Amino acid sequence: GSTIDVAATAVGPEGETSRREEAAAVMKALEQLDPEQRDALLLREYHGLSYEEIAGVLRRTPTPEQLEPLRPFGVTTWPQALLKWVLSDPRCHVAIPATSRPERMRQNAEAGEPPWFGPEERALVARLAA
Repeated sequence: GSTIDVAATAVGPEGETSRREEAAAVMKALEQLDPEQRDALLLREYHGLSYEEIAGVLRRTPTPEQLEPLRPFGVTTWPQALLKWVLSDPRCHVAIPATSRPERMRQNAEAGEPPWFGPEERALVARLAA
């Protein structure tokens, strides 16, 4: 088995000072980052979120509850809501979404079918995106 060197892990006055200096240096470095970079770093390093989870948080993706009014239009995801929002604009005649993920291809196809959003639904998506 392995042994732990207790003397090497003990924190004395020098170790405590070193930790304070390190914490001050980390805080100074964090202050140099723009807010989104800082949030991403903190979410990853201190909260253990995956990169996908961080992306969702930082994009502020609407919750399923917020998307519920759009369900009658076949919308179950935020990307579908955005695509249907574009396609519901009478000035838009075509949209070509790109993805390499098969499940997203299906979702995109579903969003490209009627019924289209009316003014209320388009306004809701605009509010959620703001």
